[in-house]
Amino acid sequence: MNIVKFITYECGNSPNHALHRAVELAQANCHNSDGTGTIADRQGSEILMFELDRSADPIEMLSGCFNTTIRTQEDPIGCIDLKEGEFLFFGWANKDPKEFYDPDR
Repeated sequence: MNIVKFITYECGNSPNHALHRAVELAQANCHNSDGTGTIADRQGSEILMFELDRSADPIEMLSGCFNTTIRTQEDPIGCIDLKEGEFLFFGWANKDPKEFYDPDR
């Protein structure tokens, strides 16, 4: 099993609502497989909110969060509130190298 980063954008009424939507969509896209390396594998995880620094480069901000706070799949899912109702989730998930996304499956 490999550990990989994921980054997912989703809309919702709250971070929890958006996370639920993101997990459901990822599970549907991955046909409810385990070890997908997506947010689908992190259902039920705690959310750690980060404030968006509008003056910072968002990519550098994500990189900093991965390097300092969100370092393993046991850590919470990171969430940045981009603007009202729009959220960016990120973290680590297990990826089974034997699992491949097959759209015909």
